[in-house]
Amino acid sequence: GEKNFHIFYYMYDGLEADNRLEEFHLDHLSRGSHRYLTDNHQPTKAHIDKFYEIKNGFKVLGFRDNEVDTVYAVLTAILFLGDIEFEEAAGEDNTDNKSVVVNTSPLNK
Repeated sequence: GEKNFHIFYYMYDGLEADNRLEEFHLDHLSRGSHRYLTDNHQPTKAHIDKFYEIKNGFKVLGFRDNEVDTVYAVLTAILFLGDIEFEEAAGEDNTDNKSVVVNTSPLNK
């Protein structure tokens, strides 16, 4: 099927090609566990090429390396936020939008 969130694939594969996954609390073994990455594929040359095109685009626009790294950090945070699971909280405290986090592991990154 069609993949969503292409930028996450490009970033993941590009950072892996640059040996930088750990800097962003990512791991090649847990790629398939992220909700926004629908398969546990191997990095592809096409994704890596797109990553470098985007990286070059940032340079053309005048982004400094630390600013580009901040973009990667924000994308990584979004990737982890997508992994947080919620469920309705039991109780009779009359609060609206009762929910609890059932998977806190993304919060520990």
